[in-house]
Amino acid sequence: MTESAREDRPALADPFVRWSWRHFRRPAGPRTAERIRPLEAADLPFAPDEFEAFRRGVVAVVSVAASAIAVALLAVTGRLDSPLAWAVAALVAIAGPIAASLALDLWPIVRARSRARAIDQELRSVFAFLSAMASADVPVDGIVRALAQESAAYGTVAREAGKIVRDIDLLGADILSALSAAARRSPSRRLEALWDGIVTTARGGGELKHYFLETARSYEREAPIREAKATESLAFAAEAYVILVVAFPLFLLLLFAVFATLGGAGGAYVGLVVGIGVGAVPIAQLAFVLGLSHVGRPEGAW
Repeated sequence: MTESAREDRPALADPFVRWSWRHFRRPAGPRTAERIRPLEAADLPFAPDEFEAFRRGVVAVVSVAASAIAVALLAVTGRLDSPLAWAVAALVAIAGPIAASLALDLWPIVRARSRARAIDQELRSVFAFLSAMASADVPVDGIVRALAQESAAYGTVAREAGKIVRDIDLLGADILSALSAAARRSPSRRLEALWDGIVTTARGGGELKHYFLETARSYEREAPIREAKATESLAFAAEAYVILVVAFPLFLLLLFAVFATLGGAGGAYVGLVVGIGVGAVPIAQLAFVLGLSHVGRPEGAW
């Protein structure tokens, strides 16, 4: 891809992304499906090398900001001779860029799972629309185009159909090839199965109406089971959150405060308190946020 074509990409329209691309781009390796699919599933307008440059730019900015905050903490406290003050400053300077890098690595995954949940929630009503269109003997490309025009009613699924229409109109793909490509980049296993099912049914000469009706019935039968599992998982996660993230850190903080008051080595206990407040609690919060991205996630989502 030429440099001028690079500059015209949507991802590089943002000033910060363009700045990151100019200063932090590096060869990011071949564009394999394993590196492209997470960005496509998350609907992020980045090529792998562009996203890597963006990630490096964010980490660089956060590193400078975290170092400035660490120096400011030392200057405000005025305890340049305190090992604890230097330890806290070092923790802030190191934790900032590490957290930024991890967050950007997880961003496509979390976003793709969020889109998968939205798609699976919308599929129940989409099946009725598809069945009605198939009953009227509308061809496959007409069904997809009609679905793409109903973004207000069918949200993410309609926008995914719009990408199929884009592949047909702008890239010259035939409808079945466009559906197969949409299945490969879909964040939802159920939507992937829907697109693949349409392709298989159309190529096999089957009736799309029968396929949509049977798929809708199967989806309806599975819905109560999925909802019951999600409710049980959320209840367990709520109990674990209260115990591990709320009650246990408070108990430790009170315990260390009592020890610091009654005994010596108060500085050590203060360091433990700071470590819990600055390190352990935020890490536990992040772990639960990431865990909840799985809880209630439709089974089989990307």
